[in-house]
Amino acid sequence: ANRPNGCVSEAPADVFIDTMTLRADAGAAFALDCKTPQGNLQAQNVSTGPRMTYTWSTRNGVIGARVDNLTATALEPGVYLFTVRDTFNGCFATDSVLVNNDRIPPVVQAGADQELTCSRPSVTLNARGSATGSNIQYTWRGPCTIPDSLSASINITCEGQYLLRVTNTVNGCFATDTVLVN
Repeated sequence: ANRPNGCVSEAPADVFIDTMTLRADAGAAFALDCKTPQGNLQAQNVSTGPRMTYTWSTRNGVIGARVDNLTATALEPGVYLFTVRDTFNGCFATDSVLVNNDRIPPVVQAGADQELTCSRPSVTLNARGSATGSNIQYTWRGPCTIPDSLSASINITCEGQYLLRVTNTVNGCFATDTVLVN
């Protein structure tokens, strides 16, 4: 340092560069569906120590309760960010995880309203136009007993409102539609 009298003094100083590489891993991608409407965000393989802080954030999802600093709950699909910050040197590392949306209900169509008459004492209701496949389940409900209520089509002889529920057995989502028999 320069002094007003023109003298200069010097002192050695040790300078330590703290550039420790931080690790942040937000975990594997997963999907939310009707069976699992929320899921755990679980950081793994992260830098640890008393100087580290951990935060979860999102721009388009919803974070629920934080179980601890490494785990939080995703309530909605979106991209979630996990950040590890060294409070001593300010360095940080961030990783993201995608939470997909598999909450899409299947298509359901119970058909057009039907009419029972003296010359037509029974009608067939069918799920034509509804989702199909090995993971699709049909359930009919109505005012009268339906012998084959899990079939895509049913034969009925009783008037009233009938409800068709179509369920995707993989994601647990369902949709309903009604048809009236006069």
